[in-house]
Amino acid sequence: MENKILGCIYKAIDKVNNINSINIKKSEDTVLFGQGSKIDSLTLVQIVIAVEQFVNEEFDTQIVVADDKAFSLKNSPFKSVDFLKKYLYIKLDEKNEK
Repeated sequence: MENKILGCIYKAIDKVNNINSINIKKSEDTVLFGQGSKIDSLTLVQIVIAVEQFVNEEFDTQIVVADDKAFSLKNSPFKSVDFLKKYLYIKLDEKNEK
């Protein structure tokens, strides 16, 4: 499941790169938010929206990525591609348990 999630994140990065004519690196180490990030807040929002779309399509579900839980966590799930992947894994696992 982690590889599929990572694939969705990379598709979102590709989409945002194409829309904005930029080159966000597709790597689990890529910093999305905070110190070391090379993207602005609007670009981060575009990535989150695209990730949500691709994850919901890939897993035939309806999760919201940027919810109250995401913003209340001590370590932001938007810090890096790896953090986002792990957060999505948890969200999908919780959804499957219901």
